[in-house]
Amino acid sequence: MSNTYILGWELGSIYECSARSTTGSSGTLEAIPAAARTGNYGMHIQLPAGKLGFTQHFLYDSSLTPRAFAQSFRFYFKLLHLPGTAVNLFIVGSPTVAALSMNPNGTLYVRAGSLNSANSTNAMTVDGGWHLMAVNAGYNAGNGAQVFVDGVLWASQTTGVIIPSNGTLFNVGSSSADTVGGFEAYYDDILVDNSSVTLGAGGSVLLPAAADSSTGSWLAGGGGATNLFNAVKNIPPAGKSDANATNTSQIHNFSASGNQDYKAVCNSYTSAKIDGSCTINAMQAVVNDGTPTLTARAGGVWVDSNPSQVAGGQSFEFGYNEGLAAINNFQVGWSHNLGPCFPSPTGVDFLGAPTVAVRKTDANSQMVDVDFMGMYVDYIPGSPGVSSISIVDRQRL
Repeated sequence: MSNTYILGWELGSIYECSARSTTGSSGTLEAIPAAARTGNYGMHIQLPAGKLGFTQHFLYDSSLTPRAFAQSFRFYFKLLHLPGTAVNLFIVGSPTVAALSMNPNGTLYVRAGSLNSANSTNAMTVDGGWHLMAVNAGYNAGNGAQVFVDGVLWASQTTGVIIPSNGTLFNVGSSSADTVGGFEAYYDDILVDNSSVTLGAGGSVLLPAAADSSTGSWLAGGGGATNLFNAVKNIPPAGKSDANATNTSQIHNFSASGNQDYKAVCNSYTSAKIDGSCTINAMQAVVNDGTPTLTARAGGVWVDSNPSQVAGGQSFEFGYNEGLAAINNFQVGWSHNLGPCFPSPTGVDFLGAPTVAVRKTDANSQMVDVDFMGMYVDYIPGSPGVSSISIVDRQRL
């Protein structure tokens, strides 16, 4: 098992994705506090008649090649209104690796591969509660898919062929229109994995930048050389065009030297009520980035310390978001990138704070910009009243 992608809409924007698609002006697709199960935001979707809406998520490397990172998945779901016709809830892959959909009566059907599906007998209802939805793709010796709701098996498809190399994206929401209309729901706390696994409980919080660790040749958007974190902690991000950039909207780098790093200390674990009694499922560095030109430039992002990953992290191209556009007021031209996911990390000092890093890899003087940095944590809360004692401290006892 290898977790690959954490998503909780904690940037406070539906554009925490690679692409957003809606049909018509009356559909709703938004990140709002009311839709939060954990953290501060979740996704709200509402589809009137004939409308569709979904967010699409890729992980491109620095050569603009999409990574194959998605196979099994978990998300939390609160149904507000049943669909008028069948809608997709979650799709992995193109062609499809696995997918979960809902019928108008609330029953679910799980798909393995592009054609093979199985329907549930149980049905979702508008009960006002959050439900853990987990799909294990490839559970039957690399074939088939199962869907679990709150840990209970609802449906299995045994023969559909799972092709992991097709798992280069996932869609949240429905890429098929609700032709009658009515579908409405909240989503939160998504975890994606690149193997056959039934992912369990968890919730995601985002720790934004809170202090500079090292700035190197990076500068604030208005030219400032100190307190750069003030420009990459904003939720939602406050990025602007380079001509209008300020010391609190973004940071940038135009050094002709390669491997130029900026490192930021994030909010502490205890600020998010994460301590040694919690179970950490995964951690992942987050960066929102862009460039003022239409030429892609290589970068990297990773967790630098507490815990630490290999410097350079996961490569990406600044500003590449299903194409390139010059940055302007967020979200125009800005892209969302993630570092390597860090499953079940050890040696975490919960009394401290993590540090995340972003790198301008290319040795050229072209400008690159960043308007947000932080770290996602997907975790299971511990026992109430347990003190914030770190794993490191527990190992000393």
